[in-house]
Amino acid sequence: MTKGEDTRPAVVEKAAALLNQRGFSGFSMSALMEATGLEEGGIYRHCDSKRQLAAEAFEWAWQAALGTRMRALGSMSKSIE
Repeated sequence: MTKGEDTRPAVVEKAAALLNQRGFSGFSMSALMEATGLEEGGIYRHCDSKRQLAAEAFEWAWQAALGTRMRALGSMSKSIE
C-alpha cells in the first residue's frame, strides 16, 4: 500500500469526525488541514470537492456504525435484545 493509499482513509475519517461535530456548513477545509496536518493540495489530491469528501465521510461513518451494531448482535442470545 502506498503512502497516499494510507493517507486517504485517515483524511476521510477526520472529515467524518469534523462533519459530525460541525455539520456541512460549519465544516471547513482549513479545519481538516489542521486536523490532518496536510496542506490544501494534499487534501485535494484525495478528493475532488468538499461535497465529495462529505459523501465519503458519511459512508465511512455509516459503515463504522453498522459494523459496531452488527458485532454487538453476535453476542445477544435473543433477537428482542
